[in-house]
Amino acid sequence: MKLLKSGDLVGYIKARQARQIRALRQAQKIVPELAVIETEADQFTSILKHYAADILMGIRTCATSIADNSSLTEDSTSLGIFDTTNQKDIVAEKDVGGSREDSPYDSPVAIAVMWLLAGFNIELRGKRIVLLGQELSTRPLERMMVDAGLSVTRAESRDAGDIAADILVLFEAEMGPSPEEIAKSSAVVVDARMLPIDCHDVLCDASFPQLVAAALCDNVIRAASRRFQRA
Repeated sequence: MKLLKSGDLVGYIKARQARQIRALRQAQKIVPELAVIETEADQFTSILKHYAADILMGIRTCATSIADNSSLTEDSTSLGIFDTTNQKDIVAEKDVGGSREDSPYDSPVAIAVMWLLAGFNIELRGKRIVLLGQELSTRPLERMMVDAGLSVTRAESRDAGDIAADILVLFEAEMGPSPEEIAKSSAVVVDARMLPIDCHDVLCDASFPQLVAAALCDNVIRAASRRFQRA
């Protein structure tokens, strides 16, 4: 088994995004801002806010639902809106979480997985790629890979045959073969389970949530760049 770790990649992308934001601030006078709807404590939201602050992205936190913050939809300052509990009420052009079918942005989780595979120079064509998880979780990545002409299989069972994959992407902690079984396989493994940062699982990639935060912030930077191009 080869487990791909996100740590080094996060640092590289963070440095690149910080440069992009400085350029937008200095040359175009645009400050990329993300509005975060935080109606309850959430580990990923905390990671996202800290990451955005590190790259000098503007952050606005709202403690009430998007339905009670309708002004964010028309607000020209916030270029993206993220809500861990309800994305469907966010207008498509600000759906940087990529949850809506008509969102112009890809899912941050799917982006993060593809970044990780590319960062480690993993050849995808001609490989058996298995996504382990519920369809709701795996669909964005499956669609992205199929659009790229790759062969992808989604599995939900604990069938040990799944670890015969060349590339295995784990989305659900309770699904698929045990970590010990997977560790004995020859598969390239991406842990996309968004596990706690203090996880001691043999397959745990504690930095993956930070890579997802980086992908979400990348969508906000894209939104800022689009605004400049329209200006």
